[in-house]
Amino acid sequence: MADDESVFTAEMLGVFLVVGDGALLAGLLWTFGAVGWLWPATTTVVTVALFAGWAIVRWRRIGQREAHDPTEALKRRYAAGELTDEEFEAKLETLMDSDSPDLRRRDRDTEAPD
Repeated sequence: MADDESVFTAEMLGVFLVVGDGALLAGLLWTFGAVGWLWPATTTVVTVALFAGWAIVRWRRIGQREAHDPTEALKRRYAAGELTDEEFEAKLETLMDSDSPDLRRRDRDTEAPD
């Protein structure tokens, strides 16, 4: 999986830290009696809920992307031992010979320049 396809990105962690600092500040204000208990509790719950929701959405999108890639599915089956070397190579050749524009574009992008 590519770095940009990981569930937790650097941007997500940065936003979480910034928003989490707001929850920390609310907790400090509550400690010193400047605000009631509801403010820090609410900011903490909202921060965790937003972060969890964001992670779930990214996880589902990554799963959907992988589910639609026949080459990745073939590689998973081969890695799991469901296919022999010959079966894998035959199926991969069939996929590469297909008229799928996605596969043709991927081949063109990965070919070495002449």
